[in-house]
Amino acid sequence: MVQRHPWRVILAFVLTIAGSLIYAAENLGIRGDTNALFATDVPFKVAERRYYESFPDQFENLFIVVDGATPERAASAAESLARKLRENHDDFHQVFLPGGGEFFERHAFLYLDTRDLEELADRLAKAQPYLAEISRDGSLQGIASLLARGARAVREGDVEGGQLAAMYERAAEALRARREGRAYHVSWAEVVASRELGGGDPDRRVLLVQPALDVNDIQPARAAILAVREATRELGLDEASGVKVRITGDVALSYEEMEVVKNQAAASGIASLVLVALLLIGGLRSARMVLATLATLVASLLLTVGFTAIFIGHYNMISAAFAVLNIGLGVEFAIHLLMRLQEILTEGKQFDHALQETAGDVGTSLALSATTTAIGFFAFVGTEFVGVAELGVISGAGTLISFVCT
Repeated sequence: MVQRHPWRVILAFVLTIAGSLIYAAENLGIRGDTNALFATDVPFKVAERRYYESFPDQFENLFIVVDGATPERAASAAESLARKLRENHDDFHQVFLPGGGEFFERHAFLYLDTRDLEELADRLAKAQPYLAEISRDGSLQGIASLLARGARAVREGDVEGGQLAAMYERAAEALRARREGRAYHVSWAEVVASRELGGGDPDRRVLLVQPALDVNDIQPARAAILAVREATRELGLDEASGVKVRITGDVALSYEEMEVVKNQAAASGIASLVLVALLLIGGLRSARMVLATLATLVASLLLTVGFTAIFIGHYNMISAAFAVLNIGLGVEFAIHLLMRLQEILTEGKQFDHALQETAGDVGTSLALSATTTAIGFFAFVGTEFVGVAELGVISGAGTLISFVCT
């Protein structure tokens, strides 16, 4: 058939590939949900599902860490970012700022230990005259007047110098920073209260954000993470303003993993094809055979994509690596076929007869090799690891498709 009607065979082959690509473009998706990589009835997935049903707000969240130059700057930045994200109802289901909001502004002292609360009350009592002065006049002139008043109190013996040391140190550092042209933020909370008061890191706030995930995207949290970064830019929350914003949590880590998988899958497929081409050029030393082999590899990959669209409907983060497997295995069939063909051609036989003899000679062994390899891949189907099972189906079918194309 191939020899009698070559162009009809080629046309039918090309139309099959085109139909495969068209169907895949309309129906093939990418499943980025890592939860779908396992069967739903395995014990740990059942326990996870029960946890999710009991605590839906604590599942699949982004943790946005906001570090500020001072506790006030961190709190202000976290509050403004939380308000900005709450306005975005498309990308976020919930935005929660632990320790933030009007309630904690009014009642935060109730959560201190008794000893810490007594220590803070003593500090506030001693600083009360100065706090009242700042509240009345918070301008530069008012602060300078306050510092002068403190100096007089120390000189007259009314106040110990150590009690005002922190205030003068920060004022001096602010002046030095201004003279040197660098940013410096004075925290009055640190001046009045000890940094260790209440424990934790006073310069850090953490937002708990529940994003709207698009499971049909290989990176389900892409829109939410990009929205956080855009909001950060719009609010000017950068190191120049004394703020550092970072994103973490399982969802963010999964986003980074998918980014690596997506980039590496395409790059590794292209690199494999290029390396195979170089090896074929050096081994076969025939442009006609090299082009035929590469055309066969590309055709088998495209047909495998169509098979995946029809029988599975999607790729996952594991099965996306099928291309490298199919290229490595598919080129083996072509190499065996062409090396035998070259051997027969050196005996002086005509190309058509040599091709027929080659097919009859190595065809059986290649069929056996393709079948056993495909069975090895299909053995993955029984695993509860759905991601690997789907890879087995795709790679097994791809192996048989590569044999047929060869």
